[in-house]
Amino acid sequence: MDVLLHVDDDPLQQAWLRTLFGAEYQVLTFPDAETALRELENETLVPNIAVLDLELPGMSGYQLCRQLREMPQL
Repeated sequence: MDVLLHVDDDPLQQAWLRTLFGAEYQVLTFPDAETALRELENETLVPNIAVLDLELPGMSGYQLCRQLREMPQL
């Protein structure tokens, strides 16, 4: 099953995306960029697609995207 990475601090958006794509993707959801990066370092699953909120607390979605692109396992 393909993996969808979703980073959003809004619980309603998290639930909506899981409902919308949960049958087709294994959805990994995180509330902020720092948690996502920390967890993805230890995760064996490699996301096929990422849906990022651009206005996250702390690191923005743009900054997170740059960090994800630099991770060798991704």
